Amino acid sequence: MKVFTFLLIIMVCLYNFGVRAAMDNSKHSDEAEKLLAELSARKGEGEGEGEGEGEGEGEGEGEGEPKSTVSVFYLQPEEVNTLSHQAKRGDGEAGFRLFLYYKLSNYDEEKSSQWLKIAANNGHATAQYRLYVELQEQGETKEANEWLQKIKLAASNNDSSAIWFLVNCYKNQGNKKEALQWAYKLKASKQPLDADRLIEELTKEQK
Repeated sequence: MKVFTFLLIIMVCLYNFGVRAAMDNSKHSDEAEKLLAELSARKGEGEGEGEGEGEGEGEGEGEGEPKSTVSVFYLQPEEVNTLSHQAKRGDGEAGFRLFLYYKLSNYDEEKSSQWLKIAANNGHATAQYRLYVELQEQGETKEANEWLQKIKLAASNNDSSAIWFLVNCYKNQGNKKEALQWAYKLKASKQPLDADRLIEELTKEQK
């Protein structure tokens, strides 16, 4: 959960300091916005913790000063080396952090794709869902569905992150009935995230 907690803190910082006004690279800003929105949707799990830590992080740069995705996700060379070794030994969180680095800071599509797949293969739920979405967008339906099955397997084993992704996956596809079933399963899990909000939205949409 270290990287997920790290992301929660980051997301609160990003919104507190107005990162939406500080997307430095126009070529990648749309992708950054999309991924950040995807991640920020989950920040409610640890919002209290994130707010406290996030405020402290911003003090060094001046109150109210925007922080760009480049600086937020930047890694020192030694950090890249350490995370690379960890990811190759099966650490999904390390692989996903490298994906974020190459996707949102040191823009390299080939390497970001490489580390996303490694993180997904190491069982990182967020990476698996992100890879599923990218494959769908590329028209790689067969491979995308293979990853969807892995997400379903993790969800069946009460992985809250996987369940959350399934709720939103089916919700976005317009399959409200299936989404609602998973939303109730999410509520019954150890980390219900924003299950109540999702259930309320889906129930209203079905009426």
